[in-house]
Amino acid sequence: MKKRLLVFLKKVLSETVQNIITQLKEADITILSQYEDMAIEVEADSNQQKQIKALKNVESVHDKPIAEKKSKSLTDEKSEIIRAWNMSLKPPTKSRSKAVASTEGVSWGDPRFDAPKPYTKIPEEAIREALKKKKISIKEVPATRSLKKITQKEFRTVERELQDKLKDETKVYHFSRLVANNPDLKETILDLSTKTLDTLFKELTAKLQRGPEESCWKMNGSMSVGVVFVESSKTGGPKFTATERTTLRTEIQTGLNWLASQHPAGNLNWVFNYQYTSINVNNGTNSSTEDYWRNPAMAKVNYNGNTYAANWNSVAQYREHMRTKNNSAHAIVIFVTPFATEWHAYASGSRLTLANRNNWGGWGINVIDTITAHEVCHLYGAADEYTGSGTPCTSCTTKHGCDQVANGNCKACAGSAAVPCVMDQNALTLCSFTRGQIGWPRWRGWEGLGGIITSKPNAVSWGTNRIDVVARGTDSAVHHKWWDGSQWRGWEKLGGQIQGAPAICSWASGRLDIFATGMNHHLYHMWFQGKWSGWEDLGGLLSSEPTAVSWSNGRIDVFARGLDSAMYHKWFQGSWSGWENLGGVLGSAPAVSSWAANRLDCFVAGMDHKLYHKWWNGSAWSGWENLGGTVLDNPGAVSWGPNRIDVFYPGTNFHMMHKWWDGSAWKGEEDLGGILSSGVGVSSWQKGRVDCFVEDLNSAMSHLWYS
Repeated sequence: MKKRLLVFLKKVLSETVQNIITQLKEADITILSQYEDMAIEVEADSNQQKQIKALKNVESVHDKPIAEKKSKSLTDEKSEIIRAWNMSLKPPTKSRSKAVASTEGVSWGDPRFDAPKPYTKIPEEAIREALKKKKISIKEVPATRSLKKITQKEFRTVERELQDKLKDETKVYHFSRLVANNPDLKETILDLSTKTLDTLFKELTAKLQRGPEESCWKMNGSMSVGVVFVESSKTGGPKFTATERTTLRTEIQTGLNWLASQHPAGNLNWVFNYQYTSINVNNGTNSSTEDYWRNPAMAKVNYNGNTYAANWNSVAQYREHMRTKNNSAHAIVIFVTPFATEWHAYASGSRLTLANRNNWGGWGINVIDTITAHEVCHLYGAADEYTGSGTPCTSCTTKHGCDQVANGNCKACAGSAAVPCVMDQNALTLCSFTRGQIGWPRWRGWEGLGGIITSKPNAVSWGTNRIDVVARGTDSAVHHKWWDGSQWRGWEKLGGQIQGAPAICSWASGRLDIFATGMNHHLYHMWFQGKWSGWEDLGGLLSSEPTAVSWSNGRIDVFARGLDSAMYHKWFQGSWSGWENLGGVLGSAPAVSSWAANRLDCFVAGMDHKLYHKWWNGSAWSGWENLGGTVLDNPGAVSWGPNRIDVFYPGTNFHMMHKWWDGSAWKGEEDLGGILSSGVGVSSWQKGRVDCFVEDLNSAMSHLWYS
């Protein structure tokens, strides 16, 4: 099982730190964050911990609280790293647990809390300049209308008028929220021609004032984060206590590290720089914009010998200095302040702001982790999914992010398919739509592959860009279809008279082994190595289709349900073993995966339709672990690498459901939709790639994949 570790480094050059991180990634260790050149936070199992400790420039490795040295000052970065680490490991108090639990799962649009600031990818800092360059005057606002806020009724009217003009829901989404944030621009925006609106959208969203980075951001790779605390130097001015400062730092890191831990390929880490600034500025009001405290704060920032002017452009300069020093894909700035500000949390222009307005919008300081994750997802293209107060989503077809992924989890239209997501509510969970919008690997399909099959299709990959699938046809024979890297081939008839689905595995490139239950309930085997063999009778008395996996060259493990409903195991390593009774009372055929030599993970539906798990750790079999869920047909399982398992099965409504083991905990259920007529066959040809196959309602084969 993976643990979260804090790794302190010896005093080395930045280039050496990058070499250490490269070595850790090559060892399949998940990097969560880097704190300057002092420390790295990772997720690693026990063997990986040994590898980390053996690295030349590692000073110490910690998985428990660290004793603080009294000689360290509050401003010392290493001391701050230790304090935040210790706080993250400290069990929450009863009062804190109660406060967090009371808001967990609550929509961001709940009227009991301050309405969230509407997110738009049209840079608010640039719209007025763009209008001025085009010699478009800002129209005078009627004296009867507020300049500070727009009602939800007015917002709906703006949406409708823009939709009539633009006929593009995505552009309407962003322009209507631009108006909500800038009510004085309402008449001006609504009066613009369709051509002018289209031009503005294209120009402003292409640049996004992001400097030399690529204009479209995906949340992949290394990301620099400048966290700027802005407090008052005046007596009685707005300040944080030392505990609040550490809590906020811990919450921000927790939110971002959670995002890193969720990345499907482990390809996301944050490089933090902290700036603690004090400014001689009078406090504003809850209607004040941030520039009155932000600009003087930027004049106090000192990064890697660089200082900055008291203006908005300095934010971009600071970001670029971080990005180039850390060799990051992108860089963001997070402002954290007790100064009075018009919103408690918002993101745009590659920065987000967290302001203690009305106790963090009424959510409290211990929800800053989720608020941070929500707002950072906005910076990478994710759309809001909540309904209620503010400017709720209204369409499931607006497109967002670099890959133009629909906002399919919008609660206004997702219906029963809606799932919890950080873009909708106070919950550290991501839906597949948000994952796609922020540029992560995502599910694609369903792709119809034809044929007329009468069983679950099973699949295997013997190498990159190769998939082999087998299923039973209407003639009860085995049929074979394969992807050769450029197109699908087959179906090829392989003969036999079988019950249920055939199983398939591979121990090397060019090698396939197929197993099936014959009409006499025996296990049958055929293989391909240059050409197909005939069928070999391996005996046994099976009451289900088999499943098979290979953990190394020349090794095969086969599992099936016996006539007594127990799970049986037979293996090949030079010769075939007998049948091993592994017990249990199975309600389905088993599925099996292997993430390493001498490791097996088996999954079945129990008689109660729950998913059960039993594993071989190299020396002994475990008991049966109840993973819950509702399993209505045979599951399928695959591993794309060490400590990773993905399990699929038909669940309630015969949708395809997904659970996965990420090295430290089981995650899911994730509802992947579809209407299945069979169990799920699954294969993987590399880390971050999964291919699923099912029989659809027309008895054809359908394909859904993740990449």
